[in-house]
Amino acid sequence: MLVDSRADLVRRRTMVINQLKAYTHLWLNHTPGDLTRRPGMTSLTTLVDTTDMSAHVRRVLTEMITEIDGLNKRIRGLENTVRELVTQRWLIVCTS
Repeated sequence: MLVDSRADLVRRRTMVINQLKAYTHLWLNHTPGDLTRRPGMTSLTTLVDTTDMSAHVRRVLTEMITEIDGLNKRIRGLENTVRELVTQRWLIVCTS
């Protein structure tokens, strides 16, 4: 179940990232880097914060960045949980 949940989140994150990249290319003439990692998110956030654009465009881009950040955190959390469960299972098997 955890693996399926992670897969669903990764699919959702991919959709949002692709949409955000299209919007930033259209509205800012910029193609962001890897938005699954902190440096890419920080760079794009800085660009959105410092570029002159309408409040509506800024709000949409900011909401999408926030959503991706939340999805990244949830995915990392699930990966850590799965890793811990696998490690615990391995320890149980090794000590049995």
